[in-house]
Amino acid sequence: MAFKDGADSTGWINFYFQDGKRIFIPAKINGHDAEVLLATGLPTPDIDKTFAATIGLPLTQTSNEKGATGASSQLQIQIGNLTLPITPASVVDFGPLAEHIGHPLPLLLGDAAFGNLVVDIDFAHHRIAFRNPSGQIKRLVQWRFR
Repeated sequence: MAFKDGADSTGWINFYFQDGKRIFIPAKINGHDAEVLLATGLPTPDIDKTFAATIGLPLTQTSNEKGATGASSQLQIQIGNLTLPITPASVVDFGPLAEHIGHPLPLLLGDAAFGNLVVDIDFAHHRIAFRNPSGQIKRLVQWRFR
């Protein structure tokens, strides 16, 4: 992960809180604007096959128990000033699920965001911040010993 200009946080980013259940955050996937759904416990991102085709994402043909139809090794995700490393993603047909929830579903993002970052969610104000954990520890230590 890398924050631009030496920052250790994205700062607050507004999110869409659908039905009090789903957090959609604005992001760029390989430079294309999208709202991604946060999903805890997901080891690798899942990208919608139609969205992947739309942005020209190169795919390999595979199949697994999740119903994935392919994989990609060219996925780069930007959230504010944060760039997550290029990571593999499973390619899934989210069309029926997106129709069911009434919201486009280009990408499910899990451990790529939660695994190495402090995620600060302010539900009352529908905003989220991603922070470098080492920066948070340093800040806590500085505050404690003032």
